[in-house]
Amino acid sequence: MYCFYDKLCKKEAIHISPGEFFVSAKGMLIHSLVGECIVAILYDPVGRIGGMNQFLIGKHDQINPLERLVGSMLDLGATKNALQAKLIGGSILIDEKKEYEGIIGTTITYCKDFLRKANIEIISTNIGGSKARKIYFYTDTFKVLQKMIDYSETPLGAQMNEYKKVFKHKIFFLSK
Repeated sequence: MYCFYDKLCKKEAIHISPGEFFVSAKGMLIHSLVGECIVAILYDPVGRIGGMNQFLIGKHDQINPLERLVGSMLDLGATKNALQAKLIGGSILIDEKKEYEGIIGTTITYCKDFLRKANIEIISTNIGGSKARKIYFYTDTFKVLQKMIDYSETPLGAQMNEYKKVFKHKIFFLSK
């Protein structure tokens, strides 16, 4: 996580990476680049408190990312029964689709089940596809801007393309 000045939005922004989250009761801008992960954006319209995280659920994960996000928002004064959610991400970006489809599906199911059980309404979703997304979230208004981008335009995608050129064969991902 780091803070930067976003020239496009003309505002200080907090960037979160996979496994991170940020909540604010002030008018902040949260930024992320998401591919396979899911970004959960929660908002309390009464307290104008917003939060965002980015994650994938593995088979043996013990940490509950949405529970941590909700708990941090409640600590800032959010009202649980006022919370609303937006879910974004879950793209298949690489050739080795079968390995990731199960993990992404598990993560999406986890998100929807958790939010349903917590009585948090899902206002919108933009899940799936084959493109990464650049996301901007305004914590005081629940406004979300997103731009679809090709995987090759992301830092990891560019690195993978360079590896493929150097090794001149397909990159394989090992699983247990």
